[in-house]
Amino acid sequence: MKLSNIKKNYPILLVSLIIAIIIMICLIYFMVIPFENLHPNQSNEIPQTSVPSNTTSQTNDYCYIQEVDPDYITNRVIVHLTKEDLISFPQVENGILNYANNDNKWYNGRKFVYDFKGSVNQITELRNLSCKNSTDPKCDPLESPVLYEYDGQFFAIGCLPEFGKSRPTVPSPTAG
Repeated sequence: MKLSNIKKNYPILLVSLIIAIIIMICLIYFMVIPFENLHPNQSNEIPQTSVPSNTTSQTNDYCYIQEVDPDYITNRVIVHLTKEDLISFPQVENGILNYANNDNKWYNGRKFVYDFKGSVNQITELRNLSCKNSTDPKCDPLESPVLYEYDGQFFAIGCLPEFGKSRPTVPSPTAG
């Protein structure tokens, strides 16, 4: 390229360079600051709601108990349950105490034990037992996955909120 051609194209090269610099700055900016944080008036917090204790949804969730093979346990908080702990949770007690080594098949280190209609709140209270004997004042039962041990067997216990309930019908659009 001759020097005379560069002088003719100097404004185009300069504008192209400025645009490239602006694009690079924007890319770096969006990599450092996620797009969600660009709108300070929008809150990313999930509103906290509480379920009144007298509602029927307290016992309409599908809850389950699965036995967990000890060889598959990694990075879990183990809650050692006692007979006294289970008294407050009669459905869990029924599932664990009446469990005989059944013939259900293992799948990925888990085996179905028992299911029942319960509540997510009840299982959350059971999960809170993980901090019962903790010396850490900042113990958070929701921070780590929890397994429960009773009489040498390990169990995963959980609930699926509103699992199996019918979905609300969507109103049909009205002709107007």
